[in-house]
Amino acid sequence: MVNSAQADAWQSQGLSEEVSDKPLFKPYDGMYCMRKPMGAVSLRLPDDLESRLSEEARLSGQGRSQLIREALEALLLHRREERAQAVLRKAAQALVADPGAGAEALDIAEAFLTAENEALTGADGAESGADGGPWWR
Repeated sequence: MVNSAQADAWQSQGLSEEVSDKPLFKPYDGMYCMRKPMGAVSLRLPDDLESRLSEEARLSGQGRSQLIREALEALLLHRREERAQAVLRKAAQALVADPGAGAEALDIAEAFLTAENEALTGADGAESGADGGPWWR
């Protein structure tokens, strides 16, 4: 429950429609959570897509709006990842086109190989037990 000052503040921000004596929580997707303001979107669907959506809603027990939100979130995430991959591909192509970048990458790899080998050599000695055998004995 909230006091009237909190209720007025939240109501003015559009965080709850009913804040007087009622909790600010309501079931959402099988869980209780704080109400979030949501914008409304109207869209037109081809009849076959609308019937498949309705069938999925019936089979899953979720509302059509929830299924549309999930599909939209998945689409937007997929597109964001595609754009990030495109940026990485472009950067990789730029590195491949620059002969100096390839030589620099080999120099860096060689320096790391030396450091890794030194670390492994030190680790091999530290892993032996007091009797010179494996550390686990």
